[in-house]
Amino acid sequence: SFHWIHGANSIALPESRQENGPVGITKRQEAFFSLPNDDTIAGDNGTGWTWVAYPCASILGASYNIEVAKDIGTHKSEDMLYLGYNGIYGPGCNLHRSPFGGRAFEYPSEDPILTGYTEAYETLGIESKGCLAYVKHFALNDFETNRVNCGVWSTEQATREIYLKAFEIVFRVGKASATMNSYTRIGTKWNGACEAMMKDILRTEWGYDGIVISDWDTDGSGMSKIDGVLAGTNSFDGNRTKEELIKYKDNAKVCQAMRESCKIIIY
Repeated sequence: SFHWIHGANSIALPESRQENGPVGITKRQEAFFSLPNDDTIAGDNGTGWTWVAYPCASILGASYNIEVAKDIGTHKSEDMLYLGYNGIYGPGCNLHRSPFGGRAFEYPSEDPILTGYTEAYETLGIESKGCLAYVKHFALNDFETNRVNCGVWSTEQATREIYLKAFEIVFRVGKASATMNSYTRIGTKWNGACEAMMKDILRTEWGYDGIVISDWDTDGSGMSKIDGVLAGTNSFDGNRTKEELIKYKDNAKVCQAMRESCKIIIY
């Protein structure tokens, strides 16, 4: 459910919380967001927003310094553990297709190699203390305006050499344990329901064995829970998944896909 991996007493699995990034881990009090350490951490303004905002990804990319990137990742991990989280929704590995991109500050550059190695080493820092780096938004989410349900058309060569290259580096070099997929459609199919992206490339070609979570489950998005689970999306960033999946509780194919997702999330 929303920013929360539920525990299971039957297998001694503790619950864990995740929060937004990628500039720094957020901690929101007196809201419906996850609230692990409210008793020990309180905000001065009464609302409890507490975090360290590190230099944005574009500045980090401009440093051309992978050791600095790794150090920042390590510090973010320390912040997460102090605040009571074990996962951050970041770093961002989309590209600057335009200088007017609404979230360009979350991504290092327009170059996939620079972006990939910068965020690979930040990921190594984040995960050095056992936290999860949810690399986002996989993939073809290289814009902000109208990104929900936007259909992206690209040749396979351009996709692999430009838009997927940064992610490939992060997964191969940075050994990321989690990723957030994107709202975008690959042609006509929602990315999270595209088995070629979620399984064939990500898991089979790149050897990824971590968690795949959706972007925020907002009204009006083209996310199909059932198609997503079957294609390789393991969890959804929202609270409406149960109602859509429970009708398939007697469907062997769907139940098997859900078991596989549970195993990936747990281990």
